[in-house]
Amino acid sequence: MQTAFDTLILPAIPNSDPQKRARSHMPTPFLLAGYPDRFPGVYHRIRFLCGDMTVFLDLGEGRTHMIVRNIELPRARKAGRAKHVWCPEDLAPAGGFGHHGPGFGPGGHHGPGGPGGGP
Repeated sequence: MQTAFDTLILPAIPNSDPQKRARSHMPTPFLLAGYPDRFPGVYHRIRFLCGDMTVFLDLGEGRTHMIVRNIELPRARKAGRAKHVWCPEDLAPAGGFGHHGPGFGPGGHHGPGGPGGGP
């Protein structure tokens, strides 16, 4: 069953005025995310078939980015559908994706024991 979250196509610049962009001859960036093996629209745009969530960002003027699972990196780069191909680990913050910060862990809102982090 397809849901609104299975395929996502959005302008990369929210609230941009299409008429103003057309007058300035600026390309309209867009973001596309979905499963290429399940949704022909996703596959049609990126021309890369895999069974995992794929993110494609086109900033215009040949500046394209694609995010795939790390196991798919060699195939995605070889396919050449995007100038830059990443996996989520490439984009991780220096400290990783751990839950370190206000509201997480002992004493935080999501720590052991539920809200408040108590025992």
